[in-house]
Amino acid sequence: MAVERSESKKSLRLLLNNGQTDSGKMRIRTKSFQDINDNATDEQLFSAGSQIGSLYAKDLVTIETVETHTLVEGV
Repeated sequence: MAVERSESKKSLRLLLNNGQTDSGKMRIRTKSFQDINDNATDEQLFSAGSQIGSLYAKDLVTIETVETHTLVEGV
């Protein structure tokens, strides 16, 4: 049985500092942006994430990209 990767989607995630828990650990808030252009470079995504992150009142902690793929059984 051969498995093929058929579809992929890319999203951009911003992790924001949302204060601290009672135990002193950082509380993270995540903002996700879907339907990112597949041809966007890492530099473009970082720049966009930084610019969007600067609009939030919370401090930007991390910028992540997430790729999901659909696996299908090949013929």
